[in-house]
Amino acid sequence: PKSCIIMETELWPNLLHQASKSGVKLMLANARLSEESAGKYRKQASLSLPMLQSLDRIAAQSKQAAARFIDLGVKPENISVCGSLKFDLNISADKIAQAKALRLEWQRGNSPIWVAGSVHPGEFDAILNAHRQVLADNPDALLIMVPRHPEQFNAAAGKIADAGFNLARRSLNESVQPKTQVLLGDTMGELLTFYGAADQAFVGGTLIDNGGHNPLEPAAFGLPVFVGPQHWDFAEITGLLEDAGALQVIAADSELADGLINKFNDESAYDAASEAGLKVIAANRGALKLQFELARQLIDS
Repeated sequence: PKSCIIMETELWPNLLHQASKSGVKLMLANARLSEESAGKYRKQASLSLPMLQSLDRIAAQSKQAAARFIDLGVKPENISVCGSLKFDLNISADKIAQAKALRLEWQRGNSPIWVAGSVHPGEFDAILNAHRQVLADNPDALLIMVPRHPEQFNAAAGKIADAGFNLARRSLNESVQPKTQVLLGDTMGELLTFYGAADQAFVGGTLIDNGGHNPLEPAAFGLPVFVGPQHWDFAEITGLLEDAGALQVIAADSELADGLINKFNDESAYDAASEAGLKVIAANRGALKLQFELARQLIDS
């Protein structure tokens, strides 16, 4: 190949060394670099610096990421701040219609519904404890709990049942009944639809030492978003949403429950958070076009 485009953080020293040695032009697209990852690179400077310097172009997601790359020894002229491709998320009309139809099918049009998306073991108890508090305020509330990995589906079902909640499993085509308290989203590829059918969302991987998952997906549906403190993989995006009032960082199940209950009961607070998230996404679109142009220049050079 004459060119190689690598996404985000998939940097392999041997691959980059051999590609560069063979004259392959290298680009790191949608590049993100947390302070924690930058620290790890610094500890292995003899390996990481040549690897990073072999990159002909870096399309950084943020000014902070660009500054960290430069601090590690990358030439400033090789870096362009383009924003994150994740802001160019487009929710199709079909997906929105599918989500609305699902909520109608459940006959829970007026019930408070929230999603705990991409959650991991170590977070299950906190999510269920928060939902118990939400139910105490509104017994009609529904939690859609979506584990991150398929191998966690049965463990999550066991946790929900052991906690005494009335459970429906999506994988078994169990219908959501008026008495259903938790729907386990134990299927693949439906998380976006669940976000579209809900009112609020917690994004997992953030109450454990994981780094988190994408909070823009629920925000793109106009959902107020909650995350835990361990969200370093999406630090800049989380900061933008938090500063705008679209997202709240919580540290415990009681804090999550209080935030959910507040938004469910305060329409003006809910609407403000919903609109703020949509505005943040709209204001930061355009990374796809910028990164395509950098890729074109790389290929044409």
